[in-house]
Amino acid sequence: MNITLRHLEIFVAVVKYKSIVEASENLYLSQSAVSMALSEFENRLGVKLFDRIGKKLILNNYGEKIFVEAQFILKKLEEIENTFNDKKFSGSLIIGGTQTIGNYLLPKIIGEFKKKFNEVDLSLIIDNTENILKKLLNFEIDLAFIEGIVNNNLIEAIDWLEDEIVVFSSPKNRLAKKKKLTIKDLENANWILREKGSGTRDIFEKVAYEKLKKMNIFLEINQIEAIKQIVETGIGIGALSILTIQKEIEDERLIKLDIPFKIKRDLKILIHKKKYKTTLLNEFLNFFKIVSKKFQNQKSFL
Repeated sequence: MNITLRHLEIFVAVVKYKSIVEASENLYLSQSAVSMALSEFENRLGVKLFDRIGKKLILNNYGEKIFVEAQFILKKLEEIENTFNDKKFSGSLIIGGTQTIGNYLLPKIIGEFKKKFNEVDLSLIIDNTENILKKLLNFEIDLAFIEGIVNNNLIEAIDWLEDEIVVFSSPKNRLAKKKKLTIKDLENANWILREKGSGTRDIFEKVAYEKLKKMNIFLEINQIEAIKQIVETGIGIGALSILTIQKEIEDERLIKLDIPFKIKRDLKILIHKKKYKTTLLNEFLNFFKIVSKKFQNQKSFL
């Protein structure tokens, strides 16, 4: 069949960048060279790997199967090369994190890892839960850190940390003066919440709608910092991870409200089950667990 590593590299690049143009730019090859190699690869396999719709290349079922195997082979080869170059922990990792974890937990841990393994190339992509899961399933990221429940038989979920979603307001808000809020208080409040597709929003609503007959969603915002700043004006109340508002509570800019129920959730580490776990990936996971436990015990995440 005479399939070469170059065929695999070009195929993986086309899948990753979703176009021959971008793949050629990142591989420093001409578009014609990439197109020719891709056609040659398909001819040698005897199947088409993409559905071609106009100028778009959409990976088909054959392509998806080959893509998993191609990535596995290339990662394994990279690991072998690093072993013989005395670069056991060199290479790259693309990490995905939801806004709560990506903005408030991962940066410190990634920083500590880079101190120890300076040669490693780490990238962090921050998005909502829905989009991070899509990227993981499409092999656009190596591992993901999210909140909540994942039901997908292609994903391995590892419990990491327990978190709490809390309801909060500005000290100026009338509800801040109440020692304990009632269900009616919550039903009549103006809510400033995360967007649909956010893990925080999904988990909060799942619990809240079991207790409340109605909710007045006053604003939906896809940025945590913007939610906190709007709530600070006193116009409404919010619901976010305690991890994201600790500093504002300490500075007395925000107040945690006492509500009639609690909302707990698990933070999870996700890996695609078909992902090849390199030595680097395993080392990062081990390091992550150790350092995050140290931070948690010291209560020094933020």
